[in-house]
Amino acid sequence: MSYQNIKIGLLNPKEIFSNHLSIFKNNRFIETENTDFSKAAGAYQNWYWVDENQLYHSSYVLAVHNYEGVVAKSYFNRGIAIRPCLIIDREDFDSFVQAHQASFPIENQIALQYGFYPQTVVSLSKSQMLEQLYQKNLLPKSGKTYTFDKTPSFNDVAYFEPIIYPEYQLDSEKFVRFIMNPFELQVTINNQNYCMGEAVWFQVEPVTWLVDMDQCRIVSFKNLLAGIPFSHKEYSGFSQSFIAFYLNSIFRHDLFDATVSSNLLENQNPHLQSICHDLEYVKERLRLLRSSDPQLSTTITSLEEKMDTVQNHLLGVKVKTR
Repeated sequence: MSYQNIKIGLLNPKEIFSNHLSIFKNNRFIETENTDFSKAAGAYQNWYWVDENQLYHSSYVLAVHNYEGVVAKSYFNRGIAIRPCLIIDREDFDSFVQAHQASFPIENQIALQYGFYPQTVVSLSKSQMLEQLYQKNLLPKSGKTYTFDKTPSFNDVAYFEPIIYPEYQLDSEKFVRFIMNPFELQVTINNQNYCMGEAVWFQVEPVTWLVDMDQCRIVSFKNLLAGIPFSHKEYSGFSQSFIAFYLNSIFRHDLFDATVSSNLLENQNPHLQSICHDLEYVKERLRLLRSSDPQLSTTITSLEEKMDTVQNHLLGVKVKTR
């Protein structure tokens, strides 16, 4: 099945704390680790966002740290990590798990590997080698890119500002050269201190997921990302939040699409992919505007249709230039 048929969501507290999912029975896997990359992008401790339909307060959203429960955090807090879930139709679930099941269970829990994402900081020796190749312009790009938030992760008032990072390839391995954006001015990863603004190399690796066959639920083993605000306005539910848009457009694209753009396309039109990302961002802002002012719905729908036409044309250009 195509990754485009997969939706990405968040866990809700009931799934975590009521033994609704076998994954979390006996408090297993509730407290999880941040990847090295999520720390670099702003993860503070091991908090991760949850989808809570019952509002705690219009300015706060709930997050989980461990088996003790949830805590309310500002929806602009970029220090809360993202622990995504894959939402797959029941009729496709068994075949999907079978196709991607890992050869190793995790504490007797079924696991699978699907998608690729920056996760582990590379060793010092490999980092020096990659940086030398990069500075000499000898490190080829794979054609894939990743989009994160340029805003400092400790900033709890600014809107999302996209910044695109290319993926580089050396032999069969792939890497991202990320400008550190930790929640504090310095972060320790594997006993090594890294400062805000420092360029650090991360290896792109398969993402590991935990599987609940009975409830058709797939949950990431670790927190994969941080530095993304939950919402840009008062909380009105996950489906209307910025993070829902980010997960199901930008993040899903980055996580699953191994051929976002070819080197040929990149050489012919270096601004094309950036334009596509910008269009997605504008459409997300229009969705937020529609939810806050329903009287503009007709006008916004017309604008969205025109933007879709432009985007479809650009995607057509991508196909033609490969």
